[in-house]
Amino acid sequence: MGQHHTAISPKDELLLTNGMQFTDLVNWALRKEDDTTLIGEVQYFRAHNSKATQLACHIGVLKESLQTKRLAMYQSSERLAAANAIACIHRRIDRDMHQAPYFKGKRGHQAQTAICDCALHAWGKDNNKMCDWCGKTGHNIEECYCLGYCRHCLRRGHDGLDCLRPHDLCNEFEDCKVYPSHPNFECGHCASVDDDLDV
Repeated sequence: MGQHHTAISPKDELLLTNGMQFTDLVNWALRKEDDTTLIGEVQYFRAHNSKATQLACHIGVLKESLQTKRLAMYQSSERLAAANAIACIHRRIDRDMHQAPYFKGKRGHQAQTAICDCALHAWGKDNNKMCDWCGKTGHNIEECYCLGYCRHCLRRGHDGLDCLRPHDLCNEFEDCKVYPSHPNFECGHCASVDDDLDV
């Protein structure tokens, strides 16, 4: 039976970390201890600690890159909204799809059904999805709030749907940036609303 022992604290783990001012002293103590198993385990710890640090830095760079791409996507979405893109696409499909031989009959019906299914998926109705980042069900990794960069307030840690201050980026010189069906659309004041109407 093994001896009882206390778990090593994060502070004490620093003693085992490579590249510190005291690393040479720790290495000397390990050599004096003359336990090859102990030395091997410390080397194993150091190797994985170093790799974990590198990966964490890499993830940080990737997260910043992800948020830059998302911000560009959100800005594009605003321009598409100004161009009334969704209404144009739906109008063209509803009015002219019958003119395209490729989308006649069953194929056209399947495509229109897929549009509805896609909308349901985007609004989180598919609760069987599992996130590869946080491990929770109900969303994919690209929708994970842990990696979130809110399109409404530009803060981290939540998704646009969960934003409690969705009008933060609205201003009096532009249209409201929040879609009316947003769960918190009524929360807070929108700067794009004419204050004279509230008098």
